[in-house]
Amino acid sequence: MAPCTIDGCERPRKARGLCATHYMRQRRHGDTSTVKASGRPRGPARAAVGAIFDTYWGGRTIDRYDRAQRILAALTVDDIITSEEVTALDRAAFQASTRPNGTVNVLAYLERVEDIAAMIVAEQQQVEDIITMIVAQRAAVRADRR
Repeated sequence: MAPCTIDGCERPRKARGLCATHYMRQRRHGDTSTVKASGRPRGPARAAVGAIFDTYWGGRTIDRYDRAQRILAALTVDDIITSEEVTALDRAAFQASTRPNGTVNVLAYLERVEDIAAMIVAEQQQVEDIITMIVAQRAAVRADRR
């Protein structure tokens, strides 16, 4: 099989005269010489968490912790609960996920945060449904009075 058409590359051609590596670079970036890190780009918050825990945790664990923090932050952005309540929930989930030796099971922490957030959002939805039902009932009573 003929080699890649890029100078200095001896890998076999896969498509359009390019090896698999150069072909994917061409598809992704429009240029065969552009080299970027694989995976999705990380935000500044993820980078900060990674800088703190990088020596202790692997990438997947850091991503799980970051996801849990973003879920908790979303609860305050949408004014579902106050930041003090989020802090209390965060502490409770973190303590409940701490092993007897003092290390944290971050997957369990993330699952607890997801469960708490789901319960809070479901409760909020139930309250909104009840309010809607009461408003509809009052409107029906007013209509009957007329």
